[in-house]
Amino acid sequence: MNEPLVLPSRQIEIGWDDGATSRFHFVWLRQQFFNPAIGRPDQLPGEGFRLPDNPKTLRVRECGIDNGRLLVTWDNDGVRTSHSLDWLRANAYDSTLRAARKLLCVPWDGAAIEQSMWHSWHAVMREEKALWALYRALSDQGFARLAGAPVAPGSVSRMAEKFGPLRSSGNGRVFEVKLASEGKAERCRETGSFTTARPNLRTDEPWRYGPPGITFHCVLQSDPAPSGVSIFVDGFLVAKRLGEHDASAFEFLSTVPMRFSGPYHLQTPFFAAASRLISTDQDGDIAGVRFDDRALALQDLPESLTEPAYSALQAFAAELSAPDLIYEHRLQPGEILIFDNHRVLHGYRAFDGGVDNHRIQGCTVDREEFHNQLRCLGESLGYEPAAQMILPNGALG
Repeated sequence: MNEPLVLPSRQIEIGWDDGATSRFHFVWLRQQFFNPAIGRPDQLPGEGFRLPDNPKTLRVRECGIDNGRLLVTWDNDGVRTSHSLDWLRANAYDSTLRAARKLLCVPWDGAAIEQSMWHSWHAVMREEKALWALYRALSDQGFARLAGAPVAPGSVSRMAEKFGPLRSSGNGRVFEVKLASEGKAERCRETGSFTTARPNLRTDEPWRYGPPGITFHCVLQSDPAPSGVSIFVDGFLVAKRLGEHDASAFEFLSTVPMRFSGPYHLQTPFFAAASRLISTDQDGDIAGVRFDDRALALQDLPESLTEPAYSALQAFAAELSAPDLIYEHRLQPGEILIFDNHRVLHGYRAFDGGVDNHRIQGCTVDREEFHNQLRCLGESLGYEPAAQMILPNGALG
C-alpha cells in the first residue's frame, strides 16, 4: 500500500493492495471520527451534539499509515484523528465499492419463481443457517415460500417474529382472510371476508405514508375445489419493463407523487398519502412500488400533469397485465408465502367454494425490522459484508 495522497479537492486518496483506489473527503473523515452516531473511543457520555465541520475550513497538515490505520493531523485545529483501514475499505463510497455493497435485487417472472425452493418450517425454526437462506431469498427476490408449518392459529405469527415485531395494520396485528365467490358477496360483507371474483393485483394499504412491509400468508383451511388461487407479480420487473418500453411514463411515476386514499370499510376511512408509484434511490435504481387501482384517489395535480398522470398509469397497468409475470399458487394447509409489500403485488383468483372453506391467516413486520435482523444474523454467522449491506428503503416518498 502506497502512502496516502492529499488532493486539492479536499480528499485523501488511498491505493489499496489489490489495485483499487478510494478517495475520502476531509469532512467525511472528520465526521467518521467525531460523530456520536458512529462513536469514537474517547467519546464521553452526555457530550454535546456535534454538527459536521464546514468542508471549506478543513486543511490537512500531514497524513500517513501506521499499524493498519490512517493517521491525519488537521492544520485548522491541530487535532489528530485515527481511522481503521479495514473500516475505511468496508465503507468506501467510490462507485465500484458502493455498487458491491448494494443488494442485488433479482427480478423474476412467474416461471422463474415457480422454480424457487420451498424452505422448511422446522429447519428455519431450529437452524440459523436455514433462517439466513430464507432471509436472503426474501431480500433478493422480495418473495419466499415455506412449507411444513403447524396447521394452527398462531403459526404465521411465530414465523413472522423471526423477522421482527409484528406490526398493526388496518386489519389488526394478525388478520384472517376468508375467500368467497362473487355470489357470496353479501355474506362476505357480513362476515368480513373478501370476494375474489374480480381480483386486482395490488400492494396493501398504499394510502399510508409507510405501507406495511413484510407480509406473511398461511393457510389454515383449504377448500377441495380447484380455485382460490393466490397470484403474485414482481413489481420491480413491472417497473423495469415500463422503463424499457415507455421511458416517459417511468419518469413520471418515479418523480410525481400520486394520491391514494383509504377505503371506507375501515373505522377511520380518511387515510390518505401522496407518494411516487415507483420509488428510486440516489442511483436511480428501483427501491419500491406501491399500487392499488381501487385506492387511487382523485389526483391533486397541476393542470399540465393531470392527463400525463393517467396516461402513465395506463402504461403501468399494461405492463402489469403481462401473463408471463404472474406466479399462481393455490396455498395448501401448512404453507406460508412471504413477500415484500413494497415490491410484490398480490391478489386472488375467483373462488367458487363456500365462504368459510378457505382461510388464510396473515400478519406483517416492518421492513426496517427485517433488514436489521438480516444484518445482525449475517454478522453473527461471519458473513461480514452483511452488516454493511445497502438495502432498498422501499416505497417511501
